Amino acid sequence: MSNYTQLTNFATKDNLASGNANKIIKGAEINAEFVAIETAVNSKADIASPTFTGTPAAPTATSGTDTTQLATTAFVQDAVGALVTIPSGMLAPFAGTSAPSGWFLCYGQAVSRTTYAALFTAIGTTYGTGDGSTTFNLPDLRGRTIAGVDDMGGSAASRLTGDNGASTATADSNGSFTSATNILVDGNTGTIVLGMKVTGTGISSEVTVVKINSQTDIVLSSAVTITDNTALTFAFDGAILGSAGGENTHLLTGAESGEKGHSHTLTDPGHSHNTTFENPDTETSGNQGRQRTSGTGTDLFTNSAVTGITIDTIAAADASSAHNIIQPTLVLNYIIKQ
Repeated sequence: MSNYTQLTNFATKDNLASGNANKIIKGAEINAEFVAIETAVNSKADIASPTFTGTPAAPTATSGTDTTQLATTAFVQDAVGALVTIPSGMLAPFAGTSAPSGWFLCYGQAVSRTTYAALFTAIGTTYGTGDGSTTFNLPDLRGRTIAGVDDMGGSAASRLTGDNGASTATADSNGSFTSATNILVDGNTGTIVLGMKVTGTGISSEVTVVKINSQTDIVLSSAVTITDNTALTFAFDGAILGSAGGENTHLLTGAESGEKGHSHTLTDPGHSHNTTFENPDTETSGNQGRQRTSGTGTDLFTNSAVTGITIDTIAAADASSAHNIIQPTLVLNYIIKQ
């Protein structure tokens, strides 16, 4: 928009002496003034339904202003920011293929503790210590669902108490560890994952796995003192923030609902048969054959015998193969606010 600027100083002309040729107002001067006025007027917006061009500016109202004053972009940004504040550490399912600006995908990666200080303040090293000094890990939600902490708010619901040992491992320490967070293990019977709770002789407090250098080199959340060959158990615990567990398939054991060991009782005491034959004192004979008229009887018995039937005891056995336990699922990305 342009403003009108007067081209001819008519007051100056009025002050000139009579007879001065410059005192005369020329038509060209008047026309020039009208053209300048027209140009300025045509560049202004109408009062009714104006259309602005360029980059018009206006004073920014103070936060909270509730009048008919025009709102600038600065005012709107402040107002929206006050209404929609997404805290660092907020998780959300995301249907896109890559994280939007200001967010991370959640695949357990290590990020800077200083560059993302707000996020580090929010989640700390719960999901991994990173390099132990300059980085920390984000939650690893690859192929995992999310569940609420079982004792959220301080009261245990006892709905998520374990995973039947599916993601546990029992190991022995290699050497003695005195107040150490980094331990070596062997004899694993399962896979150790971040967030598992560690129990065993010498571990009295709540200790979890915060870093896995390898399945035999484990970093714990706090120092432990254990002796050589201490049996340790690594298990999922639903009351620990960041604990991980579960399985993709499951093999039913005999103790669950596979083939259970059992036997049947059969009572076979044996038995015998008997019949009576009589010894006659007198007999008569004739056309009908020999007949007994009197005498005493003698009982004859067969030998006692058993059937020989046997029933085998059936030993417990696991199911022949594991079965899929994936619930109906739609796979999406998960993102976390920086």
